[in-house]
Amino acid sequence: MRLFLSGMFTALAFVVSLFFLRFYTRTHDRLFICFAFAFLLLGVERVMISILEISNENVGLVILMRLVSLTLILGAIVDKNRRGAS
Repeated sequence: MRLFLSGMFTALAFVVSLFFLRFYTRTHDRLFICFAFAFLLLGVERVMISILEISNENVGLVILMRLVSLTLILGAIVDKNRRGAS
């Protein structure tokens, strides 16, 4: 069951990434490209966990990828609010 849910989350992360990439191609807004890249990182991180079967000792890279993606999302939101809705 855990592998199924991990695969489902991976597929959804890639779909969401493509969704935001489509909006970026229409609007050329940095918010959408940052969101697309963040969700792509989350999908790759989930693939690494599933395929490589990362144990608790080797979890540093996974946590770093999550931190980068969530910081990217937060930074994009802050940047959008500072620039204003254009």
